Amino acid sequence: MAPSKATPTEAEKKLVNPVTSKNSGNIFPIFIALVVASIAWIFIDPELRRGLSSYTGIGYVPPIIEDMINKEYTIKLHGSYLSTCTQRVLVVAKEKDLDYDLHVISTAAKEHKTPEFLANLNPFGQIPVLELIDEGKYVYESRAIASYLERRYPSRGTSFAVNGAWENTIYDEALSIEAFTYDPTASAIFKEAVMKPKRGGVPNPEVIAAGKALWASKLDVYEQILSTRPYLAGNNLTLVDLYHLPYGQKIIDAGHGEALMDHKARPHVAKWWKSLSERPSWQAVQQDVEKWQEAQIKEQEERERKAEEEAAAAHK
Repeated sequence: MAPSKATPTEAEKKLVNPVTSKNSGNIFPIFIALVVASIAWIFIDPELRRGLSSYTGIGYVPPIIEDMINKEYTIKLHGSYLSTCTQRVLVVAKEKDLDYDLHVISTAAKEHKTPEFLANLNPFGQIPVLELIDEGKYVYESRAIASYLERRYPSRGTSFAVNGAWENTIYDEALSIEAFTYDPTASAIFKEAVMKPKRGGVPNPEVIAAGKALWASKLDVYEQILSTRPYLAGNNLTLVDLYHLPYGQKIIDAGHGEALMDHKARPHVAKWWKSLSERPSWQAVQQDVEKWQEAQIKEQEERERKAEEEAAAAHK
């Protein structure tokens, strides 16, 4: 005998099956709206666009979207390839996997002191300056620019996030050490050994020697710090470590950087410096500088050639 079919209660009769109900068609517009919103969000959020491509394994990105991504990840900087402060920003940009459009400012021609530059870019007349093209805003001071790039692109490239009250305190401490201890002593050597002869002066060996001794004494304290942790602010690389690269490299290139590389006197400093200077980001910045210098030499040779041709033609 077949079991009798249960008679639905009044409450059950009032329940609506969303699939078979006549009103189920109302779900379709909602579904379409969600799909459209999701696609729109992919166009709006560049991180989501790139992340979606990486997650799905789809290597191809339509050109229109790729153009949007490239624009989003290209910064416009006013500065000089030879400027230590500009290089400080460039290495961070490389770490964050950002392209940069560097509008070269000639400090030799005092372009950073013109009324237009002072009024529109930096009233202090210094480089570099980050131009936020779509927002009509400008950021000056290299360390502020570097911090902005990390905050603006937190999940892109290398993360320099510092978490925790104590960790941030140590980071702030390291920032102060770099800005007020390392930078002044290193820049003093750089100005005497590198910039002075470029400006027609004669370097004073005694001034250089005194500067190197003072710098070495500061690096002795760095040795103590780095003997307890691999980086200045802890176990992870932070922006403050990268800030040391431009002046350190300039001094080494000038033949006065032995204090950074003395494995016997300061093994932890030497290891730290080696790990920083060999980073692909810094190597890429150095290559960009070399390419720019080579281009400048070619342009100068071309100008001289044209001048000789014009002079020869004038004497005919």
